[in-house]
This record gives sequence, C-alpha cells and structure tokens, in this order.
Amino acid sequence: MNKKIMVMAPLVILLAACGSNSDKTSSNNKATKEKILESKMTPPKKIINGSIPVQKYVHLNNQKFKLLTQEVMIAGRVFNLSTQEKGIIKGSIVVVTKSFTSIPAVSSKKIAKDTFRLTPDDKKALHQLYKNLIKDEKYNIVELEIDYSPISTAPTM
Repeated sequence: MNKKIMVMAPLVILLAACGSNSDKTSSNNKATKEKILESKMTPPKKIINGSIPVQKYVHLNNQKFKLLTQEVMIAGRVFNLSTQEKGIIKGSIVVVTKSFTSIPAVSSKKIAKDTFRLTPDDKKALHQLYKNLIKDEKYNIVELEIDYSPISTAPTM
C-alpha cells in the first residue's frame, strides 16, 4: 500500500502540473486568437496630418458604394459593396425617358430608343446633375456610368 502511494503521489503531482500548464497555454492561445480576429475586423487606418480620414459612402444606381476618392467626380474611384468590385466613374449619365428635352449646360446623345447619354459641360456638376435627374419623375431610369473593367498592368507599345 505504501509503495502504491509513493508511486501514485509523483504521478498525481506530474498530472496536476501538466494540467495547469495547458490552462495557461490555452488562455494564451485564446488571447492570441482574439487579437488576430480583432485585427481582421478593424482594418488599420492611415493617419494623415494627425487625423484619421472618414470613409464616405454614397448610393448610386440603386446600390451602395464606398468612395475611394474625395467625392463623386469624373475618373473618381468607387467600391461597389454589393458586387465587391472597384470601378471608375466615367463622367456620363444614361437616362431612359419617353419625353426628353435638352438640359442647359449638358450635352446629350441618343444611344437607343428613349435612351440618352448625358454629359455635363462643367465636369464638377456631375454629381449634382445625377441627383437632380433622380428626383425628376419624367426619367424612368437614371444611371451614372461606372467602368468595372480591370486596370491593365501590361506594358504598352
């Protein structure tokens, strides 16, 4: 009986020591995993002039976009949150209407039956023109043209 106790005592101590060490390891692993998950959930933000830039979102063409440039403008970059694609604003608006009348300071071109491509003469007026056309009920469809083509990195000749 004494021999059994003498053999069992070191085994119990050894098992207890291994068990407490694994608790520390698992808690360290858990803390590390939480830090990794936290870093994935909150992307690092670039600090410019001591302030963190605010991300801007806008609704265009019945979809939500994140602006990758300061505002909606020609050659402005956007990220479509629905399709997860980057795009470049082309600078024209396509409208579908039965009764089109010309708009001052906007060039227009008929591209199909009841479909017109509008381009503002003042390039800075693109977003305001888009908002005005959306509000006007005579236009059935109003879409800001966005190019989703991948940007080629191939050398040109």
